[in-house]
Amino acid sequence: MELSIFLARLIGLDFLIVALIFLLRKEHILNIVDNFMASESATALAGGLGLIAGLAILIGHPVWELSWRVLITLIGLFAVIQGILRLGFTSEMRVWFSRDRLEHSYWLIFIVYLVLGLFLTYHGFHHPVM
Repeated sequence: MELSIFLARLIGLDFLIVALIFLLRKEHILNIVDNFMASESATALAGGLGLIAGLAILIGHPVWELSWRVLITLIGLFAVIQGILRLGFTSEMRVWFSRDRLEHSYWLIFIVYLVLGLFLTYHGFHHPVM
């Protein structure tokens, strides 16, 4: 349970910070995506880092019970899938995550980060660590 609380705090706060930056710096984020996705190397590097982070979560936190803790495992699984796609299908991912697509779903992404961030942060700090 302590690992779940730590990861909920870590991922929750990370998601809240990203959501805040999305809210305050839309044009900045869109420019970063343009520059980042223009580089095949940067896309592959992000895939490798995402794969490592996702595998660390899946190996260290294999929780598949029907509770808030499964969300952490699902985020790890999503990171693994995204990492594999960015490494193995770099060109396709660069098209998929273009500025136009991001602009189209920008506020949906913001809401997902905000809701998941609030949810995980609440559960992370609501439960005291023993």
